[in-house]
Amino acid sequence: MSDTPATPVATSLLAGLEDSEAVRKLTEVQNLLDKHFHQTGVEQATELAQFIVESIIRMGGTTSGRLGALSYEDLDRVYGHSCRLFKFNKEDTVVPAPVFLNKDIARIFRAGVTAEGAATEPIGRKKAAAMSEKELVEAYSPRLTNPVSDRLKELSKGRAFIILSDTGDVLVEPTLELLKELQKGHEARKALQYKGVVYTPLLVGQTPPEMVDENPLYPDNPLRPDGTCDQTGRSWASVPLEIRQFCRIAWGGKIASISEAHTVLDRVMSALTAPEDKRLQFLFNYALAGGAEFTDCKRMGTLPKLKLPLKPANVSGFTIHGIRK
Repeated sequence: MSDTPATPVATSLLAGLEDSEAVRKLTEVQNLLDKHFHQTGVEQATELAQFIVESIIRMGGTTSGRLGALSYEDLDRVYGHSCRLFKFNKEDTVVPAPVFLNKDIARIFRAGVTAEGAATEPIGRKKAAAMSEKELVEAYSPRLTNPVSDRLKELSKGRAFIILSDTGDVLVEPTLELLKELQKGHEARKALQYKGVVYTPLLVGQTPPEMVDENPLYPDNPLRPDGTCDQTGRSWASVPLEIRQFCRIAWGGKIASISEAHTVLDRVMSALTAPEDKRLQFLFNYALAGGAEFTDCKRMGTLPKLKLPLKPANVSGFTIHGIRK
């Protein structure tokens, strides 16, 4: 990939990923697609390449392990999904899926990782018994019940100590520290602050609820996997994270009617037709106070994450200001 452009194209969703290896690989793939689209005369080459990569992220490609598990068929589905949602300047634009790049993209994603679900050498009871606490934590997967999880459950005496990231990966350092605390006789913690984020320690085998995109206009309500709002029936999939964050600050929780929500979305879609560096300024015209608050939050690093745990189906429901609808 030596002919890949050296300067990565800025992608808003990439900035929010914690897995630096996933960021590196997604950036390399984006540059590969960008170059291909330019070479084949696609008018919005850079924007389309960015949109495809952001689609991969929205569909769950947020860690190096998940990216390594993508099949060629998965990549084809991403292309199809992205081209259906992408807003071309010319409505009749047709961009063939670059299927012959799939092997190059898969090679980038799979480099240095074992794809999730791939066969690996199992760890038996004897090996698990001989492993150090650090080795056990590094080998632990909350999705598997095996000698590693059995050994960790034994060492922790069935108490909570596992710390998982938002993407479901084990954070080794804080998990190991909590395990050592338990072994010294301390009670299990109810919460732990690590690198500025508060986590709830989990039991061996326990997993947190799936994190999904939050509706920018209706706090505490999820978007559908394709970005659709349950109230308006319209999709936020093409809207960059920063614009969603501005919408949350300017209008989130203040929408009084579906008509008002449609008006905001109309403004957002109009903003997306402007040059990338002018889109937020376009929206600031409709909410000056929101623009000032957004600017302050961005400077202090306190913009809303717009992620929330997905509720079980039997307790989910659309809410406004905490009132069940």
